[in-house]
Amino acid sequence: MSLDLPLFDDDQIISFRILESNDMKLISDRRRQNSPYRYTDFRLPNGRRIQKSTGIPFDNKKDAEHAARVLYVKLSTEEDREKTLGSKLLSKVIPQYIDAANSNNNDIRSLRWALSILGDLPIGKITGSHFIKLQNKGMQAVSLASGKTVKPQTVNRKIRPLRALLNQAVKWGYIDFCPYYKELESKPPKVRIPFTTEEQIKIIRACSETGNVHYQDFFTFLILTGRRLQTVINMKKKDIHNGGEHWILPEQKNGTHNEIVVFSEQAKMIVQRNMKSSPSEYVFYNPHSKKGDMGGCKRAWQTIRKHAGVDKDWHTCKTTAVTRAVEKNISTQNLMTHFGHKDFRSIKHYKNSDITHKRELANIAISED
Repeated sequence: MSLDLPLFDDDQIISFRILESNDMKLISDRRRQNSPYRYTDFRLPNGRRIQKSTGIPFDNKKDAEHAARVLYVKLSTEEDREKTLGSKLLSKVIPQYIDAANSNNNDIRSLRWALSILGDLPIGKITGSHFIKLQNKGMQAVSLASGKTVKPQTVNRKIRPLRALLNQAVKWGYIDFCPYYKELESKPPKVRIPFTTEEQIKIIRACSETGNVHYQDFFTFLILTGRRLQTVINMKKKDIHNGGEHWILPEQKNGTHNEIVVFSEQAKMIVQRNMKSSPSEYVFYNPHSKKGDMGGCKRAWQTIRKHAGVDKDWHTCKTTAVTRAVEKNISTQNLMTHFGHKDFRSIKHYKNSDITHKRELANIAISED
């Protein structure tokens, strides 16, 4: 395997120039037994000798010298940095922090994202301007679910793990302080109230009355399973197994692959019925879709909900499913597993939609008076 060629910071560039001016020999002119590659042969300022394969063929001396030069600069500057406050590289502190904080997958992804944007700089050089850079970059991202730019609170969540890492680095004595930055002003999340039984009936009738009867099963299935709209649109017959009993999801938004989703009896009947009637590779079929799936669903849904007099979006189907599960006192861990979430915080706002439970508490409070 060839050596990685990292980006240089100011200290490394200075070391690189000193090295070039001294014309120091970095590679060996002798072949290693059974190895087709050129090897390094140099000593660091602390006297440690480095003999390592460059991963470059022996005859390609020019590229081998360059790889050895990069390695020398990287190792020699790291030797110096470890002795000074704030000199530890971000890439070295991240794994240490992840282990110490027992970080979840979302926080780990956020730290790796920050590293990819900022580069592998010493943590002592991270300033408020670096946080602003992350904010600007984060606000350019587009949500896969909505197709719109992400919300400020989403960007804030992505940056917080880095701030937590720096605060921990202060406790470890790696840096003196964590730089201050102002979080982006959050927009209040949209309040979603689950569909009532009456509203569901109105929607199903409206599907038929507006010429969108193929949305009846699709709408009911979303409420029964609580799966994301686009995930169900992409459901293919080849991913349905055991006569429609379960579905193997190739991939999900939360990063999981080949998850087995077992259907309720009612959802199973809907899947079986639509697999038989669909002429395409998709389970749910819209005759107006060129691709053979349910299409974008936006225009049809506007027509359906306007006719039904129900002003709620597609995501309310998921809210309805999760809220019903919450009403049955299913544990948070089981909710996360069943509905495809990896962070308990994703479930929290659904619990806020539990109107039935809130009504019971209100009645109890009145009766106690």
